[in-house]
Amino acid sequence: MRLDALDLGIETTANGCVFTSSGILPDSVYAFGPVKKASLWETTAVAEIRVQAILLANLLLEKWESAVSD
Repeated sequence: MRLDALDLGIETTANGCVFTSSGILPDSVYAFGPVKKASLWETTAVAEIRVQAILLANLLLEKWESAVSD
């Protein structure tokens, strides 16, 4: 994982996909919660973390459904 420039957390895309130190995004490594503070400042309260968890769960479900239907 790659830390952000201010060392607040790790660098992620909007949906939580994690950047590696070389910049390549692994398709199966995601983050949510306080480690996303670099891109999503308000990410320490349960309410924000719950929303992130729901969004990530929906994303993973869509990816799984797509893989199963192929």
